[in-house]
Amino acid sequence: MKTIKLTKRQYEVLRLGFIQGASSHLDILNDETWDVHENLLCKQALKRLNAYIRVIKKLEQKLNCIVP
Repeated sequence: MKTIKLTKRQYEVLRLGFIQGASSHLDILNDETWDVHENLLCKQALKRLNAYIRVIKKLEQKLNCIVP
């Protein structure tokens, strides 16, 4: 894996873009997984959601941020 050097401004843009994109994608995955009454709709969607959350948690640590 290659490491890239970013300026402070580039890092902030990357970080904010990550937060915005991950938050939006989590909303979509939640809608596919749970209904209005919080009942499970699809077990496969739940597996995808859990895998995505694990990846997001690792990236949050690297970028020092929290996805709402």
